[in-house]
Amino acid sequence: MLRSCCSISKRSKREEQYYVKNDDCGRYSWDKEKPDPANYHFVNLYDEIAIKSDGQIAGEQFTVEKCKGCSILLLDHLATVNIDDCEECLIVTGPCNGSLFIRDCKNTTLFTICQQFRSRDCINTDVFLFCTTKPIIESSKLMRFRSLTLYYNKLEEHLMKSSLSPFINQWNSIHDFTPEDVPNFEICLTEYDKINKIDMVKNIDSVKFIPELSILPLYNLANKVTGKKVLILCMKRDSEDLISFYRRILEFLKEILAQGAKLITTRDMQGRIGDYLDSRLVTLEIAWNREKIEESVRMISDMVEVVEDGDFEHHRASLYQFGAIIENKFCEGMLGLGHSRELLSFGLFANGWKYGEVKGKFNLEGGKEERGGKDCSNGQLQSRV
Repeated sequence: MLRSCCSISKRSKREEQYYVKNDDCGRYSWDKEKPDPANYHFVNLYDEIAIKSDGQIAGEQFTVEKCKGCSILLLDHLATVNIDDCEECLIVTGPCNGSLFIRDCKNTTLFTICQQFRSRDCINTDVFLFCTTKPIIESSKLMRFRSLTLYYNKLEEHLMKSSLSPFINQWNSIHDFTPEDVPNFEICLTEYDKINKIDMVKNIDSVKFIPELSILPLYNLANKVTGKKVLILCMKRDSEDLISFYRRILEFLKEILAQGAKLITTRDMQGRIGDYLDSRLVTLEIAWNREKIEESVRMISDMVEVVEDGDFEHHRASLYQFGAIIENKFCEGMLGLGHSRELLSFGLFANGWKYGEVKGKFNLEGGKEERGGKDCSNGQLQSRV
């Protein structure tokens, strides 16, 4: 049975606990039409295909509860998602700019894009995940995590509406609150053909899991790839809007992945230095043939550069430490905070620094150290070129 809505059901106490209020500052409370709770949950479904499409959720909270043997597709952008007491279900969600909670579920497969992932009391669960923060599991067993590749119409638009970057993904950095001698989770290769009920959604034209069609890149495990590791730096042009920048880098990435490159890690960093406008830097860690990567880079843009082999480890560590600061919100504003090397390093990019011009060394005018010991309390950084 195919379902696009369901009957009214009283909101559960658990849903009330995690409810996220959407305030609309542009309208008075008495002018705003309150959403009907009946439109934002699937409850007590059995052996059904239930779908929500573009505009039917529109950034609201959604609940999936007490469903069994179902395929549930939430193909819209969402706030918070609660999945509770489900069994033998396949669930797909669009981008969620808040938290996705899955609790008391078993034998379930989940495909999701979210800002935060949390599971509790789940058993035998396959998770195909894109998550901008470290996923958390608690009192859960037999959890398997894989990199997500997904396509459906409007996914790119929904990703932008959710304010999620396609280059910040910590799908494999799992934190287990209740570790045991035998690990409660595995990090696995992405293999869709082994997933239960996948045939049910394969027949739905609007949803595809093929990596070549996916807006999101397929990540690989560092210990499973061969080839030389290379760090690629991608800068946003001054006149380029963010969506165009992301598209440019994703197209470049898709091209080299199609030729055999393997993606390991990506980072997306934003900074403001002094009176300069915001700058954006995306880093790609690739395992492939270096000569082929350099040839591909030369063909697309002077705003994409390859880090030299001798500087790979230093720049990788500095940039990823800085990325971690941003992702964990330890660095608000990035001005006058005195965060040593990784913060200063990004100042070079924000001032239009080109990697090749300084031969890979982080030198600052007037710096206390060769590699960035300058006091940045005034927020003024300059690159030596």
